Amino acid sequence: MADKYEQKTGNKITNEYELHTFHINDILAYENAKESLGHFYTSMALDGRRDPVSSLSSLLITARGHKNIVVIEVDEFEKVNLIQDESLKFAIVDSTVTLID
Repeated sequence: MADKYEQKTGNKITNEYELHTFHINDILAYENAKESLGHFYTSMALDGRRDPVSSLSSLLITARGHKNIVVIEVDEFEKVNLIQDESLKFAIVDSTVTLID
């Protein structure tokens, strides 16, 4: 994966990078649970921590500058369109480097 990334971007991944992996189904499941449980429950469950969707958006946008690699596994790219959070959807589309030929 690191070689393909370097070929596509010109950036070499070294041991200084931190890898973060997520699956699109987990993101969608979280959004659906959050919506069905409501704001109060979600706020209490997060206990003052930042919303994971907002955190992922921020991580995607700042990844290269902070030596992070974010991998979101997607079995069907159309699932990206199902993401409800517009800032996360934008960050995914804007920051995506497709490594599948």
